[in-house]
Amino acid sequence: MELIIEFIVELVLQLVVEVLLQPGFNWLERFLRTTVGRVVVTLLVSAITGILLGVLWGRHVADLPSPAFPRAVWVSLALAGLGVVVAVLRNARADVSAALDRLPAVVRPDGIRLSGFVVLNLALALGMTMGYGAGSV
Repeated sequence: MELIIEFIVELVLQLVVEVLLQPGFNWLERFLRTTVGRVVVTLLVSAITGILLGVLWGRHVADLPSPAFPRAVWVSLALAGLGVVVAVLRNARADVSAALDRLPAVVRPDGIRLSGFVVLNLALALGMTMGYGAGSV
């Protein structure tokens, strides 16, 4: 008998939660179909991924027998700078934009992809610095 009551209570709770959350899910679906939605998701995923992986790498480097500040931080900062330069040149010069447009679609750097690249590399550098500092304490 208790199992049946628990089943009914859980079913009712799931239906109530589904009814309450459905408008939010509908809004999220419409939002993700927009350019702004894709930009927001790209930047969030890039930032979260970069920080998490950077912290892991920074901790790894800090735990080595002879730890030194991770050189990959400087590489990530340089790559972020390169992404900014490409984005600026793409928007400022028609010949650069035309050359980039001839690349295959898989590697063509559009605005969303470049912004995600820059944020990812900045987040990696930040995460490695945080992880190295936390690991060497």
